[in-house]
Amino acid sequence: MKKLMMIAVAALCCVALADGPERGERRPGGPRGGMGGMRHHEMGMDPIVFAVSRPQVVEKLGLTDEQKEKLKAVTDRAKDGREGMKKVREATMKQFDLMKADKVDGAAVMKAIDEVFELRKQMAKDQVRRVIEIKAILTPEQIAKAREEMKKGFEDRLD
Repeated sequence: MKKLMMIAVAALCCVALADGPERGERRPGGPRGGMGGMRHHEMGMDPIVFAVSRPQVVEKLGLTDEQKEKLKAVTDRAKDGREGMKKVREATMKQFDLMKADKVDGAAVMKAIDEVFELRKQMAKDQVRRVIEIKAILTPEQIAKAREEMKKGFEDRLD
């Protein structure tokens, strides 16, 4: 049982640490992500969030000044997600360090696992809130136009 637990925790650590470069850093073979270097999955798993972070797409949406102001507030708050990811990495490293000990404190490891998943849960909720806020700011026509522009952009990259 102890060996199985160690394998499970090690696997979780590998997944967490394999997340990739810090936001804003260049990924090998690929461009920086949008919104301050954040990648799609970090921005709410909806292309609409990525779309409103791209100035060339936003320009085509015909946003009012009020919409631009509201979107800026949402995207500025999204940058706080960097601190959340840093906390996840730190908690994961703490978990990993606990597992490296000669005598593993099972209760401490379980507590560390809970901490990592609570942090990830909060980040996921923040991402979903961001999508909801953005969709509430845009009109249905603007959402459709943003999706269309993102689709064109993805197709252009494939060509």
